[in-house]
Amino acid sequence: MRKTFALDNYLRLVAMLKSGELQADPLVVLCELMGHADIRATLKYVPRTDVSKQMLQEMGADWGIDFDEV
Repeated sequence: MRKTFALDNYLRLVAMLKSGELQADPLVVLCELMGHADIRATLKYVPRTDVSKQMLQEMGADWGIDFDEV
């Protein structure tokens, strides 16, 4: 049941990002999506600020993900 709830929230969040209904900082979205395999695909819909770009680079270095390629 918990996985279904998480998946429903994830799909709703992705739909909101794609439609432009949600204008969120990438770090907020990343925190919401931790544990989902589709983080990279989702981040491409999120507007980036200078601060969040720097923080994403630092987090990506820790996790081995290059968010600039997203």
